[in-house]
Amino acid sequence: MLKGNKKGFTLIEIVIVLAIAALVLAGILMAVGGAQQSRRDEERRSAVGRFISQLEQAAANSNGVYPANGTLPAGFTDRDPSTGAAYTPQATAPTATGQMQYLTAATCNAAGTATQALVNQNRRYAVVTRLESGVNYCQDNN
Repeated sequence: MLKGNKKGFTLIEIVIVLAIAALVLAGILMAVGGAQQSRRDEERRSAVGRFISQLEQAAANSNGVYPANGTLPAGFTDRDPSTGAAYTPQATAPTATGQMQYLTAATCNAAGTATQALVNQNRRYAVVTRLESGVNYCQDNN
């Protein structure tokens, strides 16, 4: 005898619904993670802009001469958005996310890193930071 009034879901139907829900959730998590990374990278770019603004202010107070390599301008208190650590500008190229390089007598090159320049040694600079996306962001006053 066949029962014609069957109620409920089969195990296969439940597994299919759970699989679809897992795929949707995975897509949402990937999108949110990418958006957070993008936001943190934008914060790092903004920090470079603030750093440069303070470099310009320091140079204006020193007859156009910029501070020495790796020197932090007075009042610069930005922190890396992912680690919370204070930026500590260095004279070497950044190798980790959130590190910042500051060089006088330098310009940005096509690879996104700073290259020493021999002209106007105290009147040029480059600031480089490493982004989470794996590329360097370089800004100079050239």
